[in-house]
Formats: sequence, structure tokens, C-alpha cells
Amino acid sequence: MSDREQLLHLVDRARRGVALPAELDLLAAGITELEQALADADAEYDELAHHTDRTCEAVARADQAEAALEQAELDAEQQARHFRTLSGERESYRQAWKYEQKRRATAEAAIERVKNLAEVWGDAPDPLVRASARDLRTTIAGPRQPTT
Repeated sequence: MSDREQLLHLVDRARRGVALPAELDLLAAGITELEQALADADAEYDELAHHTDRTCEAVARADQAEAALEQAELDAEQQARHFRTLSGERESYRQAWKYEQKRRATAEAAIERVKNLAEVWGDAPDPLVRASARDLRTTIAGPRQPTT
């Protein structure tokens, strides 16, 4: 007979009032054993519930960390795109500056040639050529500042 069946048999005898004192002692010991098993099961349940709560908290923290990581990755990608954009703009500004420097050097060389030409023409015997030289020098000098 199993422990359960034995306890049920003792309970039945106690109900009918025919249980012997030794059987009542066995019944009391069985009830005490069941109470202890119930207390142990309650403690184990409480521990598992606490463990489950801690697990849920850990999962929530892990989810938050994962979301923060995903946001950090998105921010890093955006910063990288922004950096590439700025780098591209910087490169195009640098190329435009180099191009303008070449144009300026070419223009300055052309002005220097025109100045030399105006100087040579300034000594020419033909008055029309000398007048052209004067016009060139005036043009190169730029507009006159008004005097007040």
C-alpha cells in the first residue's frame, strides 16, 4: 500500500472511530509530513517566483540594452554618413580652391603680360599705340576712387 493509500485508510478508521492509538500516531506523523512537504513546496514556489521575477527583470534590462545598442548603431551610421558627406564637400571645396588658384595664377600672368605690352607700347612712335598703352594701364589700375 502506498503512503497516500495508507493515510487515507487511517483517516477512514479515525472517522469511524475505530482507529487504534498507534494508528492515530501514524496519522498525526503523516499529517506532519504532509504539512512539511507543503511548506517546502511553498518555499520552493516562492523561490521560483522570485527567480522568475529576477529573470523577467533581467530580460527587461537586456531588451533595454539591446534597444540602446540598436539606437547607438543607427546614430553611428548617421554620423558616418554625415562624415562622408562632409568629407565629400571638403574635397570638392579643395578642388574648387585649387582650380581658382590656377585661374588666378593664369589671370595674374595674363595681366603681367598686358602690363609688359603696355610698357613696350608706351615707347612706341605711333601716338595711337601710345594711347592704347595708356588705356591698358588705366584699365589694369582699375576704376579711380572719387576724391572728396
